[in-house]
Amino acid sequence: THVITGFLGAGKTTFIKALLQTKPVDETWAVLVNEFGEIGIDAGLMGNGNAQVVICEVAGGCICCAAGVPLQVAVTQLLAKAKPQRLLIEPTGLGHPQQIIRTLKSDWFAQSIRLLSAVCLLDPRKLSDARYYEHETFNAQLASADILLAAKADLWQEQSQVQQQLQQFVAKHYPQKPWLVWSQQLPVPSALWALMQHPGNDTSAP
Repeated sequence: THVITGFLGAGKTTFIKALLQTKPVDETWAVLVNEFGEIGIDAGLMGNGNAQVVICEVAGGCICCAAGVPLQVAVTQLLAKAKPQRLLIEPTGLGHPQQIIRTLKSDWFAQSIRLLSAVCLLDPRKLSDARYYEHETFNAQLASADILLAAKADLWQEQSQVQQQLQQFVAKHYPQKPWLVWSQQLPVPSALWALMQHPGNDTSAP
């Protein structure tokens, strides 16, 4: 199970679609979202005859809220229905992921979920905007992630100022976290996929 976070407009939907392209044909994967319309994932995502992707939304509001109850119910139902080999959870761009991670690490899911690395996407071009880097949720998402992914590289990789800004930001605030660069035009890097298989949040998998 992976939690995929990122502030509004960071590219989470595109990243999840790219992850789904790597799914082995003999596995069933599931995606849990707040609202179908919000993430823009729909039945079209499951094209090419790929019927082994189950997409479910959480009823009753934000999956980060209400002491994790909506999330707990949704995950329990999804596991029973789809029995997926891999589960991707994407909260809203304004959601606090720490509550989700706490719920997934609870005794309730100890026997049914193996929580692997959480990924937080960020658009480095926004790091000069105080509305982003001073936003509580923006920083909470980065802090709770195991891996930082600088997305939309095709739009900023030629801009040395943005690259320098990204390197300084990570070195100052998250020097212990691995971070990678990803262009939405490219497949998911093998190095990122390998990192994502590690247990999440420095805890041993159950």
